[in-house]
Amino acid sequence: MPLLSDIQLAKRTPDYDSKIAEKRVIEYANRIVKLTKIQRQSHNVNKCVVLALGDIVEGELIFPGQSHLIDSSLYRQVTVDGPRILYAFFTTLLQEFDEVECYWVIGNHGALGGRSRRDYNPETNADRMLGKILDTMFANEKRIKQIIKPAIESLNELKDSSQRFDLIFIDADKENYLNYYETCLELINKKGLIVIDNVLWHGEVIDDTKNDKFTNIIREFNTHIKKDSRVVKNIIPIGDGLTICIKK
Repeated sequence: MPLLSDIQLAKRTPDYDSKIAEKRVIEYANRIVKLTKIQRQSHNVNKCVVLALGDIVEGELIFPGQSHLIDSSLYRQVTVDGPRILYAFFTTLLQEFDEVECYWVIGNHGALGGRSRRDYNPETNADRMLGKILDTMFANEKRIKQIIKPAIESLNELKDSSQRFDLIFIDADKENYLNYYETCLELINKKGLIVIDNVLWHGEVIDDTKNDKFTNIIREFNTHIKKDSRVVKNIIPIGDGLTICIKK
């Protein structure tokens, strides 16, 4: 069950760009194949479930003051580079597995517009568009199945199944953080971990002068977690802040 997320394809920094991203994705596919061959020494592995959890692309003007640059447009990422790279990734997996299933979740880096106009509608998100293009490219390949839908729908389907988990990581649209958290509490095993990203929100949650929509959403979410007696919780002040919850 490999994780495919946060590639941020065209992001350009001193040590990262689209060519490096492409190289890493292909290397990742080859490592999955290599690991599978090792696993088959002890048990059968015929199916691969890929979790494409968003931010495959790097949008333009995601938020004010965005410091990094991009080396290709969002349009090119979705229509040219992204399909080419991911087609190679999934083709490599299909050479090894009898069946490949991919769950797509949209991310904020694929949102159209800046922070004040974020659009998490899957129909207009670049991650969604990329997934649909790949779906068309593999239309005649019966061994691959793509599930492209809002995360809450996938979570509810898991809730209705018998699957339960030891670790769940939440990093998605902030408006639905509370919904994801409550649903994940039903999916997590006793003493399992729920890890939530972006809980410090660039430090704005402790700045009384910041009262925008997303800052207030994170504040309200943090207050909900603080009062929740069903979990043992702690905030780790690394990156943009991680909350770790252990279900009692």
